[in-house]
Amino acid sequence: MLDAVFSLHTMTIRNREKGLKWTLETENLFGDVYALLERNFPWDSGKSTPTEAKAAAVINHVMTGAGLSFSGAPVKETLEEAENPIYLFGEKQWGENRFILAEFIGGRDEIKPTKETSDRVEDMRIQYRMTTAYLPAHITGKEEGMAFDGLRNVTELMIATLFYYVRNDLKLVKCAHCGKWFATKAPKQKYCNRPSPCVVKTGQVKDGRFLIRSDDALPCKTAVDRIKIDQKNKYKTLCEQLSWCGEYDETGEYDELEEFKKQCREYGREIKKAPTVENLINYSRFLIGYNEELRNRKKIGGK
Repeated sequence: MLDAVFSLHTMTIRNREKGLKWTLETENLFGDVYALLERNFPWDSGKSTPTEAKAAAVINHVMTGAGLSFSGAPVKETLEEAENPIYLFGEKQWGENRFILAEFIGGRDEIKPTKETSDRVEDMRIQYRMTTAYLPAHITGKEEGMAFDGLRNVTELMIATLFYYVRNDLKLVKCAHCGKWFATKAPKQKYCNRPSPCVVKTGQVKDGRFLIRSDDALPCKTAVDRIKIDQKNKYKTLCEQLSWCGEYDETGEYDELEEFKKQCREYGREIKKAPTVENLINYSRFLIGYNEELRNRKKIGGK
């Protein structure tokens, strides 16, 4: 059993049986849990995967107790094939909540606290047979506090979280950079307050997503702005180099500098549309690779 106490800034979750306690940021709870489930239970709704079959089988097994054949995988075989389940708030997870939350999100990047959303949360309560635990044990009124007692599993915790968001007019937004969900009242907020995965602290070993170093963790928007400045500087430097060492032919049909600018504009359009980790990394790698190529070209030419 899980108990949860919400306020606008933090929430506390307790696992009664195991005596465990967590204090988390309210705005990031849904997104952090969903990101963990995505990482451990990848699922593509357009393809048949073992995880998809497992999730559907578990849901059907828990909800109805009946057998189910999903993408050729019967319940019994799917459950037996499940390996190394993860634990969330002390509760074992098999991936069914990943499936449930993916259905609720429905491919959207923003979920507003509308009546339609409220009705959908209520439908989830009924569908997953939540009774009194769904309704808050009390609402304090101070900082919009709300408490839930006796939540049976992480799925019910997430539905309770969505109930809290809707009641307090918090919309869910998928961060334009890191891709994790967060709750906010700001009408135009695009970025969450989490540290960007593209930043590595000075002295730490970098990984494949590293783009800039910083003594402090940088939130997503700050990191994106810093990365764009770095890319702009690299672009200007390469343009200067190509202006005197770029390749071209006498017919004017090929001009390396203009071709380079064209490619950079294409990367820029993608980043403007979606400043994701992937898009920023792709452009930075292109610029770094081009710089390396020019350096090698100079060595070969004896310059």
